[in-house]
Amino acid sequence: MASAHDSLFKATFSQPSEAAALLAAILPKDFAALVDWSTLTVESPESVDAAFDRRQADLVFRVRVHGRDARVILVFEHQSTVDRRMPLRLLGYMLRTWERCAADAPDEALPLIVPVVLYHGDTPWTAATRLSQLFGLDHTPLGAAAQPFLPDFEYAVDDLTALTESRLRARSLPPWATMTLVLLAWCRGAKHPERVLSRWLQTLRRLAGGGPPFDALDAMATYLLRASAGRVGPLKVVFAQLGEGAEEVFMTPAERLLQKGRREGRRQGLEQGLEQGLERGLEQGRERSRQRLARLLLAQLTSRFGPPSPDLQRRVEGGTEDELLRWGERLLSARTAAEALEATR
Repeated sequence: MASAHDSLFKATFSQPSEAAALLAAILPKDFAALVDWSTLTVESPESVDAAFDRRQADLVFRVRVHGRDARVILVFEHQSTVDRRMPLRLLGYMLRTWERCAADAPDEALPLIVPVVLYHGDTPWTAATRLSQLFGLDHTPLGAAAQPFLPDFEYAVDDLTALTESRLRARSLPPWATMTLVLLAWCRGAKHPERVLSRWLQTLRRLAGGGPPFDALDAMATYLLRASAGRVGPLKVVFAQLGEGAEEVFMTPAERLLQKGRREGRRQGLEQGLEQGLERGLEQGRERSRQRLARLLLAQLTSRFGPPSPDLQRRVEGGTEDELLRWGERLLSARTAAEALEATR
């Protein structure tokens, strides 16, 4: 599940225009007004900190703020539990970054680092948002006396558990960024994500009609298939309303492989120029497609439930195209590997 969130997040917010719109909405208005958002560029986290925690879907940006360079850390927290040590984790990154900058350019000022957390867990974000809160000295005499000696900083949090549809619309984000937040906030694990999407058809149509929509729609379709409990059919109906080509984007990976295999078979047959060659090419294409579908389904079963038993593996490897497609669709809601295959036993 985590990789589905990571993939959608990175596909969307590695686009500078989408990231700039989101950050401008999250950060305090007086600070955002000083940022030259046209200068926002993506940096590799390892380029500034080789020890950066890659378990998170982190993005690092460089941007000009009031005439000087700054780094904005966008940390995507997709766990179901709140990280109560988030200020400490962010401080570790910030210290390593400053140490590296000081070693590389000892006479230059340290870069400004602005940490931001985008969170969409199951419960509201309740962790401390200031480093000084971790010392447990708030509202105590010692806390007031020790304040000059306490290191401190604050990070911005966009808690999607507190977001409402009206507030999201009021942000006026680009369609891609808007729909990514819709999916993360309300479609993850939803039984009927198509009902959520139906309320955002106008935004979806703007996304599909605003240029080549493949990357955005493909990222969304992949996320919906992997991270929602919705049936494939109703979701396809939603995509079919977005204009020419949108429904085709919303095909399961298995369906895409099937069509690719069929195209390869037809192409091979046509190149032979004979009816016998055409039939042979089509058959070979179907068989390659079937084998790819089987390998894909085995990989999905292994990812969700661990290595399948020898009996289940033989059934998948010998399954027909129709069986493999049905099993792949059942896998979206199955609780066990055996349950995914039992419908056609």
